[in-house]
Amino acid sequence: MSRRPPSSGIVQLGQGVYTVPETCRILRPSMTSRKVHYWLDTDLLGNPLRKGARGVPTLLSFEQVLKVRTLQHLRDELRFSLQKVRGSLAWVLQELTREEWHQLEFFRGVGGSVGIVTNTGETVTLPGAQTVLTGTLNELSSFMEAVREQWTTRKLSIEGLPSLVSDAAVLAGAPVIDGTRVETAFVANLALELNRSEIHALFPNVPEGAIEQAAEFEGVMLHAA
Repeated sequence: MSRRPPSSGIVQLGQGVYTVPETCRILRPSMTSRKVHYWLDTDLLGNPLRKGARGVPTLLSFEQVLKVRTLQHLRDELRFSLQKVRGSLAWVLQELTREEWHQLEFFRGVGGSVGIVTNTGETVTLPGAQTVLTGTLNELSSFMEAVREQWTTRKLSIEGLPSLVSDAAVLAGAPVIDGTRVETAFVANLALELNRSEIHALFPNVPEGAIEQAAEFEGVMLHAA
């Protein structure tokens, strides 16, 4: 059964709904609204759940946010011309969200180009990706597998803050402490009135480090008693 949002625009429970600014917060620090809108305008992400207008925010699905994360990582890791590899990237994004998972592996092709092959033997080439900037092709393959895991679990990790996730099944995907319904924004609001010890006392089953990470994500300080 497909887990994608229905074409009517009504979002099923557990799918998550993301504004562009929230997407950028979750995919920090290098994501920008300009990039997201550019990839929407060039049809790499498909139609949003709701197209924005003056005073009306654009709404994205979990699938689209995951695709944004994938595109950003590939751009960070590989030097390529988007125009040259648009078809290949569309193929990669489609593979990541297929019901049947075909593991993707990067390899070095003829003339230094980069190719991707599935475990069924299907192959595409990224013709403008001659230079790997950081890491190895094996690490990129591992990244694609991790992205697939996030698609399966409907959880987006938040870079540098391992206790936090965006879980599409919890609070429509708002950033929360993993395994809880404690929203990072709620922790930030508490920090305006309570000190560190008082906040920890409210959540005795939540590790103190997770509360600290929630505060860090929201850019607030927890004050001592």
